[in-house]
Amino acid sequence: MNDVTITESLKHALDELVHLPDNKTCADCSAPDPLWASVNLGVFMCIKCAGVHRSLGSHISKVRSLELDCKVWEPEQISFMRSVGNVRAKKFWEAIVPPEVVTPTEFDFPIVRENWIRSKYEKRLFVPADGSADIYFMPTLDAFEVAQHTDWYCNPGEVSGPLPLLELMQKWMSGSITDDTFCWHQTLTDWMPAKNIPQLAELRNKMQVKPAPPSPPPRASAKVDASLRDFARDVSENGEVVKGFMDKLQETTRWQRRYFILRNALLTYYKNQADSYPAGSISVDQCTVSLVSADKGTGVCMALSLAIPERTYTFAHDDPRVTLEWAVSLRRMKNQSLLWGPSGRPLLQEGHSPSVPVQPKMTGFLTKQGGHFKTLKRRWFVLRGLHLCYFKSAEDEAVCGDIPLVDCTVEAALSRGTPKLPFCFSIITGNRNYYLWADTEADLHQWVAALQEAVRGSR
Repeated sequence: MNDVTITESLKHALDELVHLPDNKTCADCSAPDPLWASVNLGVFMCIKCAGVHRSLGSHISKVRSLELDCKVWEPEQISFMRSVGNVRAKKFWEAIVPPEVVTPTEFDFPIVRENWIRSKYEKRLFVPADGSADIYFMPTLDAFEVAQHTDWYCNPGEVSGPLPLLELMQKWMSGSITDDTFCWHQTLTDWMPAKNIPQLAELRNKMQVKPAPPSPPPRASAKVDASLRDFARDVSENGEVVKGFMDKLQETTRWQRRYFILRNALLTYYKNQADSYPAGSISVDQCTVSLVSADKGTGVCMALSLAIPERTYTFAHDDPRVTLEWAVSLRRMKNQSLLWGPSGRPLLQEGHSPSVPVQPKMTGFLTKQGGHFKTLKRRWFVLRGLHLCYFKSAEDEAVCGDIPLVDCTVEAALSRGTPKLPFCFSIITGNRNYYLWADTEADLHQWVAALQEAVRGSR
């Protein structure tokens, strides 16, 4: 059989495979009629996804064209493509995709496509919990055509009698039968140690598909890319808090920089990061999160759209990765809000003293930033139960104000510190951010620990 005939035969086999119902759409974005493939992952894909696969490196995905690379396709590769295919591969690579993940099937933006493919194959975020790669250890009889004229047996001390070719090869490739017990037999009576059979190693190199590396420990998207500007996400026992800058579309063409905080299914935004009171808020559990194209004056970019019954908000960042991170965080928070239920509780009415335990948990002086005018004033603070009350002095009995510690987040905010007041921490509530400064680092840790303990008791 000459090379031309072999090439035509391989091309015909590829054409049959890609037209099977399981392979008629791209494995990553569901685009119709894929003309590219990953020969080591066993999937067919469109040209856009193939470009991202190439950027992963050949150690993760080896890309071939079904039309342009026919001369470099090997029979073993086609056999492997037949044994895996798109549907079977998706059951492994997309076994546990969280509902907040944004896919190119929903929104066709380059950053969405790249993030989806890298999350699947490079970061392995959605593979089965045990990290098994069984689909790459299930060869079919077609995959072993080179051994069709050879009888394969196993050491009779481990397996009684000969096994069918397919079953024996599966056991060997999955590791349940070792090289030392897997033998090449031609006369049915002369057993040979596997290490003395060069054909065995050659066959393994040709046929065995090496398993992908173990899945990384943290499966959720808990870690944020350190290269991202203007975006931070903290996950603690007090819940998830997302912060950062984005541009908000005012009217139809004017964009304004705003500082955003997302917590407990409420997105609040501020004119400045140091502001105590938000300029506005959006209830995430009532909105629809999507990605759209928007013109920022310097060109069209990917923007974040939040639609509520009354209006639609549009936000964007110069780095599309930041916009995507916000979209994922908002979708995740919306899904989780169904578990939280109503977060509001009766709070202290203005002008009334709180009904709280007599004995305070902690007392001391702190410096507090005012609300609208941001003036710094030294106040005496008393922590009782779920209320942090403050007074003009330690002897004063009139309460100046009260901070209810219900459904809030307490954390150190050293970035807000100054040379004179370096030890800052914040209390983030649904309608205001409180910034407080302790006198010493030890006081800072004590206040934060005591307040966090109080917040935990409210849940």
